[in-house]
Amino acid sequence: MQTWNRLFWLCLIGTILLTAGVIFLPRYLSRSLDLRELNWVEVSERDDFSFLEPSSGSVLENVQVFRNLTYNGENLTLISSIEEPVRMNNELLEQVYNQVMLASELEMLPWVSFRRYEYSDKPEESAPASYQYWPEYAKFARYYSLTYESEENPHKTEMLNFWYLRFSDTKTFDYYFIVSAVSYQIYYAELYNADTDLYARLAKADKVYKIKESDSVKYDSEITNSMVTVGEDLFAVGCMEYYDAEGYDYIGSQNLYDKLGLVILYYEGRSVYIEQSVAENSLFPAYQGIRVGFQELANRVRYLTE
Repeated sequence: MQTWNRLFWLCLIGTILLTAGVIFLPRYLSRSLDLRELNWVEVSERDDFSFLEPSSGSVLENVQVFRNLTYNGENLTLISSIEEPVRMNNELLEQVYNQVMLASELEMLPWVSFRRYEYSDKPEESAPASYQYWPEYAKFARYYSLTYESEENPHKTEMLNFWYLRFSDTKTFDYYFIVSAVSYQIYYAELYNADTDLYARLAKADKVYKIKESDSVKYDSEITNSMVTVGEDLFAVGCMEYYDAEGYDYIGSQNLYDKLGLVILYYEGRSVYIEQSVAENSLFPAYQGIRVGFQELANRVRYLTE
């Protein structure tokens, strides 16, 4: 009997010690290791790490980033794609609308507002949808992140976030915009409506007239040339004011192959280029459009849609 009691107590004590060891021993070992490395610093080679930072946000630097937008899209990530208007952020739509209206008022972009009709006898409801509050016709809003290696520090990867949006009623207008995710400033715009179609036709006719000096072009060359010239001047000044540049130069269509105009904006000895050209869209064949955007992006915007 005494042997069984002794065996029972030995098993009970062993079980208690085992349980205590399972619970407390790992904590003790972990704390010992932590204390052993306290106040110690481990040095690593710079080549062994890199870190990610957002871009500076300045127009001049952000525009250069789009040179990193490649066909295979290795460094481009689609963060979010919203195809339903009811799910889109109202602040985003309102901010984009305000930026577009500002660019239109400065004549950098074609007019896209009801205010064109403010002195007419037509009520606002009768104006085409393209001149009403078109953010209600949002088709998609896509949020992208473009990563690239810093020029100053090869161990730092930077990123530029931007929105790509489309607005269309599928009948009277079709608008595309690429804007900053921070300031909502426009990097690229592609507009299709009755006004852009008229301007595109006049500009193309004027370009043909200037290059070929042909009598076969059927239009009033004096009136058309005046309209286009005024438009060119306003466009160039509008770009300078919208992007707050120090100065500009303008190259007209007669000196360009496939563009209506090219504006060079100057910032403290550095420069960026903005293109204006005629655009066509198979999704909206009713009208010709006008494309305005920084050169680095205008040549690569198709990579976002392919």
